[in-house]
Amino acid sequence: MIVELFVRRDEEAIRQSEAKYGAELKRMSYRIVGSEEDASECLNDTLLQAWNSITEHKDYNLRAYLIKLLRNNSINCLKKKTAAKRGAINIALDELEGCLPSGRSDFDFLEKETLTREIEDWLFTLSPEKKAIFVRRYFFMESPKEIATELSLKEGTVLVNLSRLRKALAKHLKEKEYILP
Repeated sequence: MIVELFVRRDEEAIRQSEAKYGAELKRMSYRIVGSEEDASECLNDTLLQAWNSITEHKDYNLRAYLIKLLRNNSINCLKKKTAAKRGAINIALDELEGCLPSGRSDFDFLEKETLTREIEDWLFTLSPEKKAIFVRRYFFMESPKEIATELSLKEGTVLVNLSRLRKALAKHLKEKEYILP
């Protein structure tokens, strides 16, 4: 198991992690940072962070843990590289702006346990297809065209679903008394 290699500080952990998850993580990072070079750097930073943080005292879903580290590294990289440029993350956040609480800055809201739990609860009420569309767009930062291709849907269908999902999320959060713009 790869986690055991990390715990033992065996360098094979890095090699196996990159072989198993590297392509997926790099694609995800590329969607956020928009550069192969930056995506590679984010992947390397993520693997180093995993190396330094995985301990035997925790039970890890390695893929999920690496994705979380990578997203944070990619967002930080994007912030450093360009303040004015509009990347996938900015576009996705602009789409969500009307259905998230005011005062959000980038993905800080995801770290707030209560809101995260509310969004997760709402996601569990969705059909598998709608959940996949939402998560692919706003977690994995896939374009509507990529989502349509992966789910064998028309791009227009994905766009309509995303619009309806944002409205449904806004309604859910308003019902939970979150203050929305």
